[in-house]
Amino acid sequence: MPTVKVRRSDGFHCFYCNGLVDENAEQCPNCGRRFAKTATQQRREPVPLSRKVKLAVHGRRRGYRFAVVVLLAVVVLLIVLFRHKGTSQPVLPKPAGAKPFYRILKSWDLPAKGLGRLGVVALVRPDMEQDSLQAVLDWVLYSMLEKYRHLKRRNLRVIWAYVLEDSTAPKSKWRAMAIWVDPKLPQSLRPAGIGGDAVKKGPIEYDFTNPVMS
Repeated sequence: MPTVKVRRSDGFHCFYCNGLVDENAEQCPNCGRRFAKTATQQRREPVPLSRKVKLAVHGRRRGYRFAVVVLLAVVVLLIVLFRHKGTSQPVLPKPAGAKPFYRILKSWDLPAKGLGRLGVVALVRPDMEQDSLQAVLDWVLYSMLEKYRHLKRRNLRVIWAYVLEDSTAPKSKWRAMAIWVDPKLPQSLRPAGIGGDAVKKGPIEYDFTNPVMS
């Protein structure tokens, strides 16, 4: 019955008797069996124990590294999310009704104790009713908050808005004014209210009676 040659680390062996044979031999010199004319088989040498241990340790290290990378990524993501949540810009609901006509004349920063504070002056046509003036103030405050929120420059906490009927007049001759204060702002950091005939609605305080114009 024919046999085959097996390739090992020390040369070729007869599969039947395990004797050492020449690569080109047609017959085993030890057992006399002829070699089949098929491809030479190659027996896989057993992996040494030290090699197995080394491979196992390497695999575990790769697993640990991957776990550490994933954990760090999760931590960084949580930090970014909480930081963004903690510093998100305050918002006002969009005013109801159509946007009235007005034009922003100027705006300026009024920083204090690291707080974002802003002053803004808008121009309207003369002789507008009080409801229309309030609508203008609502839209001015809303638009400025949205502008700064999209620019992500800093968090606005207070906005003073003035409405003029004459573009050449100083802001002290306002026709209407309002102050918006972030509801989350601590009481100790809030500016003084308008006082007088001012009316407070939510986070906004309105005044339509200017003593300078009386």
